[in-house]
Amino acid sequence: MIIRRLWLVLVAGLMVIAVGASGMVLLEGLGWLDAVYYTVVTVATVGYGDIAPRTPPGRLFAMGLILAGYVVLAYAFTAITSFVVEGQLSQILRRRKMVQEIGKLTGHHIVCGAGETGRFICEELIKTGQPFVVVDQDADHIGHLSGNPLHILGDATSDENLIQAGVVRARGLVTTLPTDKDNLFVVLTARDLNPTLRIISKGVGHEIGHKLKKAGADEVVQSNFIGALRMASQLIRPAVATFLDLMLREKDRTIRIEEVTISESSHLSRKPVGSSRIPDAQGALVMAIRRGEAYDFTPGPEALVQPGDTLIIFGTLEEIARAKTAAA
Repeated sequence: MIIRRLWLVLVAGLMVIAVGASGMVLLEGLGWLDAVYYTVVTVATVGYGDIAPRTPPGRLFAMGLILAGYVVLAYAFTAITSFVVEGQLSQILRRRKMVQEIGKLTGHHIVCGAGETGRFICEELIKTGQPFVVVDQDADHIGHLSGNPLHILGDATSDENLIQAGVVRARGLVTTLPTDKDNLFVVLTARDLNPTLRIISKGVGHEIGHKLKKAGADEVVQSNFIGALRMASQLIRPAVATFLDLMLREKDRTIRIEEVTISESSHLSRKPVGSSRIPDAQGALVMAIRRGEAYDFTPGPEALVQPGDTLIIFGTLEEIARAKTAAA
């Protein structure tokens, strides 16, 4: 809005100068250079030192030109004042700085849609210290997020916005847009831009899951299905459901189940879990070892860890951080 007003000021100023110069050429017989000079001096209210209207029509025209110049200058002053006072200039500078910060990210996550579902995803990423960028075209959705995270205010289905969010350098993307059509479009676009990206999509309709996976989604979470299972769990296994709630919502301690992938260079590689001393020294509990698609649940201290295995560990964020350091 402010930018449009500034453009209007520029166009109005040029029109006043053009009309003023033309009028002085016709009424006073001035050359074009003198006419433009006279008009600029008049509009700027500097006063006449060398050129002044001599004929009555020229003087009447000059008075009108002075009034028009005052109107344009007053409007320009108001627009520029609004531009600064209303924070538009600072917003532009902040947005430019944010784009630069996003350009430095690599291995981050992208959240497409910060509505009712996306907001909770962002909160979890903030709690766990994960770098991420939000893409949403609703400024109110962005405003409701805590901590003013890095964001792109725009349509998440746009290639340009996803590229600006760093999709080529990102590690993962989750799309929680309101309609399956939009989520499908985001999945297709993101997969085309980054073939190695891990993509999680929200599914609304019952039949959309296989279509989203064909389009490139690694996983599809159907909110109605998950919600129904959650309600059933509260009905038949309330203690388990309450435990999971406490794990995700407890304010005093942030408890999570996390994963640690063992690399070839890890000191745990080809050694028993017991040698890591993760449960004893770090406080985290090794719940399972994933090897390929198979899981070894509650492995004993003698369980051998191979390169490429993933340890599923349970503990507070501090305990998990120490466990990850120990497994490096």
